[in-house]
Amino acid sequence: MAAPAKGENLSLVVHGPGDIRL
Repeated sequence: MAAPAKGENLSLVVHGPGDIRL
């Protein structure tokens, strides 16, 4: 997963496992 270290977990919850970059 190429999620930002700022809040990869938060992004997963808000955007989704495939829409983190949005």
